[in-house]
Amino acid sequence: GDGTANGFDITPFGRGLPDVLTSEITDKGKGRIRISWMGIPDSLYHIVYRNHVDSEWQILRKYHHSKPSVEVVSFEDDLNASSGHRFYKVVFID
Repeated sequence: GDGTANGFDITPFGRGLPDVLTSEITDKGKGRIRISWMGIPDSLYHIVYRNHVDSEWQILRKYHHSKPSVEVVSFEDDLNASSGHRFYKVVFID
């Protein structure tokens, strides 16, 4: 509503932070999943996981979205027999 097209607006979401809760996990088949979320320009994220509800979160990957625009970014993970089920979350760092 400010006259700047969202694709060119560094703060199209009001406070400038997209809702990370809109992230999505997609089953790619053969034990592969894709995690997607809205990335904001020049931001750092940690993709974390745990194998059990009561275990500690572990960093799977640090991701820097270096592009100058807000866009959907993705990361893929391979699940193998030793990892079993996993819980994931994307954490905005800076």
